[in-house]
Amino acid sequence: MKTGEQFLHQRDPKFHASEEVETVVGYLRQHGERIPNQPDAKIAAHLGFLATEVNDGILTGDQASINRQVEARVIAADDVPEAYFDLQRRIARNEGEGDIEITPELRATAIEHIQQTQRDSLTNWTDYFSQDAEELYPNWFRTYVWGSITKLADYDKQKGEFRKRSTGTSAAFPDLNPEAL
Repeated sequence: MKTGEQFLHQRDPKFHASEEVETVVGYLRQHGERIPNQPDAKIAAHLGFLATEVNDGILTGDQASINRQVEARVIAADDVPEAYFDLQRRIARNEGEGDIEITPELRATAIEHIQQTQRDSLTNWTDYFSQDAEELYPNWFRTYVWGSITKLADYDKQKGEFRKRSTGTSAAFPDLNPEAL
């Protein structure tokens, strides 16, 4: 039977050797912990550290940590691409509204709407993981799901897959589907 840490290693064979994991393992070893050099042991130590020492909100439910993690993934105002506003102009023209001007006020309102939509979509996930999720989902699984959904943009129906998220992605994060989990 495969452990969660082995699953994470299988999904990302370089995860155990990442700077993030190696830094934690090195720190723990310096402070007397014996951590075998096997990938699953290093990943387990990393996850344990996140939950107990760092108080990673996705793993612990700490709201301040969750808020920081959500905000870190919401698009920055400067990263909203001009193509988004070009699309809004095209939509208005196609709906018979003519050529609209994107004023600074309209731009600010649109950016706030995009950011709030992204916050709301991520908050659905964090709220779900915070309610008895520790009993439902182990740390490795919550780490895997959070890491996965925060890399996805909108769903491309023609290709049958999610697009990859970039710093300029204005789409919301994937919808929560507890049944799929």
